[in-house]
Amino acid sequence: MRNINTVAFPGLGIGEFDMNRVAFNLVGRNVTWYGIITTAAIAIAVVYFLRIAKKDGYRTDDILDMFLFAVPCGILGGRLYFIAFTPGFRADGIIDALAFWNGGIAIYGVIIGAALSGLISAKVKKVRLARVLDCAIPAVLLGQILGRWANFVNVEVYGMTTTLPWRMVVPSSTPYGVHPIFIYESLWNLLGLTILLVLMKKKVLKKKFDGQFFCIYVAWYGIGRGFIEMLRGTGFVLSIGPFRVSSLIGFGSAIIAIGIMIFFLRKGESPALKEQPYYPTSKHYKTEEL
Repeated sequence: MRNINTVAFPGLGIGEFDMNRVAFNLVGRNVTWYGIITTAAIAIAVVYFLRIAKKDGYRTDDILDMFLFAVPCGILGGRLYFIAFTPGFRADGIIDALAFWNGGIAIYGVIIGAALSGLISAKVKKVRLARVLDCAIPAVLLGQILGRWANFVNVEVYGMTTTLPWRMVVPSSTPYGVHPIFIYESLWNLLGLTILLVLMKKKVLKKKFDGQFFCIYVAWYGIGRGFIEMLRGTGFVLSIGPFRVSSLIGFGSAIIAIGIMIFFLRKGESPALKEQPYYPTSKHYKTEEL
C-alpha cells in the first residue's frame, strides 16, 4: 500500500494535495494515521459510553471490563469479515492478514464480534445485555462518525465514478471523480445520532422494551449502508450476481430489526423496563455506586 496518497475535490475548488499514511516512526515501526484515528474514535466512544452507562445504573468497572473484552473481539471480527468478503485480498502470513492498523476493518464484522463478546460478558457480569446495547448506541454512532475518516487517509473507501460537485479524484487509481463513500457513511451516522439525541431529549421517542434503541440503530445503519454500498465499485466488494453482499446484509438486517420492533411494540410497554439493570443474582443488583 502506498504511503503517500494524492486526492482532490475539483468540484469544490480543492486541488490535488498529498496525505502521508504514516504519522511518525516509533522504535523502527511506522505509526499510521489510520491507527491513530481509529484508536481515538474508540477511546472517545468508550468515554461517552461510560458517561451514559453510569446514568443508566451500571458500575464503571463492569462497563470497562466489558469494553476491554469487546474492543479486541470487535476488531478481530471486523478484520476477519474484511478478509472473507474482499475480492482478491492477499496476505503474507498470519500477522499481515490481521494487520488491521494498515486498514481494512468491516463494520459488520465489528458488530458481530463485539455483540458475541457482549453476550459472554453480560452473562458473567449478570447484566441485561439488551439494555446495555441500548445505552451504547449513541457512543457506537459517535465512534463510527469519527472512525470513518481513517479511511480517507488510506483512500480506501470510495465508489463508482460520478460528476457530482463533491466528487473525489484519486490520480493513482482513477483520473475520474468518484463517490467519497466514507463521507456519506460518516454523515449518515451523524444524522442518525442527531435525530436520536433530539428525540430522546424532547422525550418524543419513548422506550417500550429493552433493545429498542439497538434495533433502531440496526435498521437505520442497515438502510443507509445498503444504499451506500450500491455506489461502490464492483471490484471492491463481494457480489452475488448484481447485488453487493454488504447491501444485502444491510437491508436484511434492517428488515429483521424493524420486524422485531413491530412485534415488541405491539405487545405494549415491557415490564422488564422497571427492573434493575443487573439481574437479581448479581452482587450489584441494588448498586449505589453509579
